[in-house]
Amino acid sequence: MKYFLFVVSCLFIMSVKAEAVEFTGSGSLEVSNNYYFRGDYLFNEGTASLFPSVTVGTVDPAVSLNVWAAVPVSKRSVGLTAANKDEIDVTLSAAFEPMEKLSVSAGFILYTLPAADPFFHTEEIFGAASYGIGAGLSAGTGVYIDLDSLKGIYWTLGPSYTMPLMEKLDFNSAIMLSFSKYSGTDFAFIETGFSAGLAYNILENASLSAGTLYNYNIDLSKHLYAVKLAFSYSI
Repeated sequence: MKYFLFVVSCLFIMSVKAEAVEFTGSGSLEVSNNYYFRGDYLFNEGTASLFPSVTVGTVDPAVSLNVWAAVPVSKRSVGLTAANKDEIDVTLSAAFEPMEKLSVSAGFILYTLPAADPFFHTEEIFGAASYGIGAGLSAGTGVYIDLDSLKGIYWTLGPSYTMPLMEKLDFNSAIMLSFSKYSGTDFAFIETGFSAGLAYNILENASLSAGTLYNYNIDLSKHLYAVKLAFSYSI
């Protein structure tokens, strides 16, 4: 938790130094047939789950605080222990554009399992970058380093593509290539997959999206997938 408090202090100082702070906020609610995360299911396969998310932040500097949760709505009484039945994560991050077409972000993530006894938490620092190649194509990478319970690294990279299909409707897709190495485990090539979806702007600040994800985890020799539907709103 000491890492969490340190990052909160740093981002707070960045915000208060701005001459005129403009605030922003957004919220979303996603439902999916599987809770997929970094090469595996975190809940049992076929467990329908809700993923609410709320973000508040400032525009310049671009600093944000996000609270995200994973809540299974099926099979809660079977196959899920109290320790992994629900999850609440807090992310503090800052975004920059050091040059044209290049976006960079960095921050801190606190993962928690509130029902675990004793209370479980672990913390990560991360850095990510995305470069816009043009014509809707971009390339990105991200590195996540666990500082606490898991003590390891997760690295992901791959291209993404966005194409407008018609007014207010966009198609988006991405290819995932990811690797991990945590304490007590071997180096693993855990993601070779892709995601694809549609996003429709219902109103100026509201959108509805639907998508699917497929991954073949080479390390586990396992096929994984998820289908999701989400609503988001920003102010």
